Amino acid sequence: MNEQKLEELINDYQNAGSPLLLNEAVDCFQTHWDFDAPNFKEMLQASLEKTGSLLDHKDFFPKATILYLADRRPEEIKDAFSRLFDETLEENERINAFYKKISELCEELEEECYHNWSVISTYLFLYSPNNYGLNQSDKYKKLKVLLDIGQMKYKELRDKVIEKVVEKLQVDSPLLAENILYYAYIKLKDHKETYPKNLILYGPPGTGKTYQSVLYSVAIIEDCSIEDLKNESYEKVYKRYLTYKEQRFIEFTTFHQSYSYEEFIEGIRPVLNSEQLQYKIEDGIFKKFCNENQCFENKVFIIDEINRGNISKIFGELITLIEPSRRLMQTEETMAKLPYSKEEFGVPSYVYIIGTMNTADHSLTLLDTALRRRFHFIETKPDTSIFENIKVEEVSIKELLATINYRLHFLYDDEHLIGQGYFIPLIKNPTIETLGDIFRNQLLPLLCEYFYDDYEKIQEVVGTAFIKVEEYNGLKAYSIDEEACYNLESYKQI
Repeated sequence: MNEQKLEELINDYQNAGSPLLLNEAVDCFQTHWDFDAPNFKEMLQASLEKTGSLLDHKDFFPKATILYLADRRPEEIKDAFSRLFDETLEENERINAFYKKISELCEELEEECYHNWSVISTYLFLYSPNNYGLNQSDKYKKLKVLLDIGQMKYKELRDKVIEKVVEKLQVDSPLLAENILYYAYIKLKDHKETYPKNLILYGPPGTGKTYQSVLYSVAIIEDCSIEDLKNESYEKVYKRYLTYKEQRFIEFTTFHQSYSYEEFIEGIRPVLNSEQLQYKIEDGIFKKFCNENQCFENKVFIIDEINRGNISKIFGELITLIEPSRRLMQTEETMAKLPYSKEEFGVPSYVYIIGTMNTADHSLTLLDTALRRRFHFIETKPDTSIFENIKVEEVSIKELLATINYRLHFLYDDEHLIGQGYFIPLIKNPTIETLGDIFRNQLLPLLCEYFYDDYEKIQEVVGTAFIKVEEYNGLKAYSIDEEACYNLESYKQI
């Protein structure tokens, strides 16, 4: 074992503020664990609440499996854990028996197992961190290279770190040793930093900003490329996105004109207590998200319609703290004293912010200057390629959308194009009824909004067939011709 590298690791850990990355999960488990609880599944769920990526990661979800089994077969899962934690039995025997039982139940209930030695090791560690190490295979492989431990087993490595902690820090704590090893593992994970800390996805309506925010969120958390995710089915990616939201690795909010600092960071809330009105300081959604699950794993905070809020009012002093160099543990780390709680607050470097912006609602040029300087902007453009072979009888949807956007480019601007999202229903149902519904209920009303009911301009975009013109005493009245929306000839004229 390389003693010098171990010394450097402990020094690095101390310089980082000695983060107790595992304590929250251990404390939660030991607070709630009770074999005599009346509802074993609820007790197990509460015990595992803070485990985060210790158990679940990417598309590997053992926590969901064990909770499902505890719900369907509570007595059998209770017996399996009872045997696993029975220290009168040999450790390997207990682990093998637990794995066998979980595998059998999963096969019987047709459920993915997601359990292996690393997962079962985690259960043992949470139950008794003084007696068991967090022996996860990926972690062990990375530490083996870092510390040059040769054929040393994980238990021997853990004992060596405990010994070094006693010598260097005068603390005899197996849990502290595990925190140091886990800190090293997190730092060793190859974060490519290919994504900016703050980014805004902007474009006209229907161009897939929400779709892209899902891809970017999962790519950031899993540290992979957008292209990798596009090679998978969106349904699979979206399922993982929902799982990460449930695990609190992703949070979502929508800005609007009355959205406030108090909702976002912190504020004073009225509370009715024993028929008396009192006031308490309550964390806002972003502060709460930054402060929970502090495990150095990437997390994503999504702000939909970011341009609709009053940025200076909502962000306050936070507008400086979100800069990458001013995040916690960065070169220009900056913290601010919050006005209500008087707490010192900083934004963790592992929290990514993704905003979405509809350019038809608010021009990019009018966006708050402070926000523009601190965010990267990624444009989402209309994508006609997904309609390559989609036709409604003789009308090519790809050519139809391309033609409309070509005209809008000249008659208005690129911030007011039409996104492919409006035409998605035609992929599964390419009928004149579907196309007519899209034009009558969505597209033509949107064009009326774009051109402030200037129907002559709308005619230049989609042709004359969709607009009825009535004359009276030399005056003209325009309206949408709903019947034309369901006539194939109207589309041929475009």
